[in-house]
Amino acid sequence: GVQLDLTLLMQINPISLAVITITILMTFVVTLLLARWLKISAAESCLVASGQAICGSAAIMATSKVWSAEQVKVGLAIAVVNFLGFLGVFIMPWLIAHVTTNHDIASGFLIGNSLQSMGHVVAAGFYVNDAVGHGAVLIKMCRILFLIPTLLLLVFWVNKPKLQSKYHTNKSP
Repeated sequence: GVQLDLTLLMQINPISLAVITITILMTFVVTLLLARWLKISAAESCLVASGQAICGSAAIMATSKVWSAEQVKVGLAIAVVNFLGFLGVFIMPWLIAHVTTNHDIASGFLIGNSLQSMGHVVAAGFYVNDAVGHGAVLIKMCRILFLIPTLLLLVFWVNKPKLQSKYHTNKSP
């Protein structure tokens, strides 16, 4: 995300950018709720959520440093996210061919905003056609730009109890 040019965001209209942002937030919320229901730790669910919402394995690796996650949990999260992305490479083009109206811009947005890694996006997008592939890659690159702000929010969230205890001491009157 750091190496991408922020002018890329200028090519995306504000409504699309808002939809990308909402999708990332919804992915985190739904993943955390499902994880709580399945009794999965916050760290593990956050690893999977970041991989699903941002950019697959790279986001999981970056998030693992925030949570100081065990390598086994990181490996499992990477496996889950990549397996879901692998399925998405076949499911998304099928959905576009059979469910949507085959509108290139909408199809590119759908693929770029729903698949996990750039490899999955490229495979699914260019399988449909070149216009969908290029649009999907542009949207995916915008999602990747959200890695830095997402990591900053996670650092704050993970360290919030430490910061509160550091700056708020219990003093009796």
